[in-house]
Amino acid sequence: MVMLAAELGASLKPQVITRSSELVNLRKPLALFIAGEHSRTLSDVFSTLGVPQLVARLALRLTQLKRPISMFRHIGSATLLSVEFVEFSGSHPVTHCVCVVTGPEYAVVIMRRRGAAFTRIVERVLSECSSAEQVPRVVMDAAVNSYLAVLEAIEEDVELLEEEVVAKPSDTIMRRVLLLKRRVRRVRRASWGLREVLRELISISSEDERRHLRDVQDAILEAVNLAEVNRERLTDIISMYLTSISIKLNDIMRFLTVIGTIFIPLTFITGIYGMNFNTKVSPWNMPELNYPYGYPLVLLAMLAIALGMLLYFKRKGWV
Repeated sequence: MVMLAAELGASLKPQVITRSSELVNLRKPLALFIAGEHSRTLSDVFSTLGVPQLVARLALRLTQLKRPISMFRHIGSATLLSVEFVEFSGSHPVTHCVCVVTGPEYAVVIMRRRGAAFTRIVERVLSECSSAEQVPRVVMDAAVNSYLAVLEAIEEDVELLEEEVVAKPSDTIMRRVLLLKRRVRRVRRASWGLREVLRELISISSEDERRHLRDVQDAILEAVNLAEVNRERLTDIISMYLTSISIKLNDIMRFLTVIGTIFIPLTFITGIYGMNFNTKVSPWNMPELNYPYGYPLVLLAMLAIALGMLLYFKRKGWV
């Protein structure tokens, strides 16, 4: 577990905190950044800062959830904000919860693990915030930026898939489309949740802070719209894939039908000459069997029938 603390608006490098009692001597307003899971330490921090018990219990519960959710609570002089944050782990986006607890003289930002997202939040809060009221807005803006980064990466993959589904449709494309749809759905759900949280935060913020929050609101709308556009494009790719497969199947069926149609008269002829009537019993029992060139003539007749049917099908545009 890592704890970093710094005075808001002082542009100072955050110092490492090992015990919650050290917070008492730090200058206010205070920004505290916590990465890791340790319920007892969090409880001590909240007690030292004077966080209301209800807010502290909610924050502890939110940090322990396996599936992050977006939430906002305003209780007394304290606020609790929980947002779903997205960052890349290799080439795959991973979501986790960022919890922000603010009061008149403190802002506590809690994340499960220390990573690139944690570092970015620390840097942005210390460079952009001069009061605790501004911290939730900066964290929400960072969350929206993470959504947009994922959606832009998805958009690049969608463009490649649109080209591939036309050139060479395959099962691999469908698996990639379904994977991207799950990612879009995840980001879209997070964006909608953050939109509702922002609406509640705007209602209790100062007029100056509301102006900044409306910029975040515009960014959230952009993320929601981009997610919707990508979702529709992925749906179109599925339709294009199914259409391509249907056309390919129709071509195969048409080819097999042409082959089968050609062999119908040929099978009829071979069936007639396969009856093996005795030519000695009656002169009408296949007298052509005794012709010296009967077999080659029948083969030529069958070849002529097949070529004639192929020429007819080609003129009709069936082959």
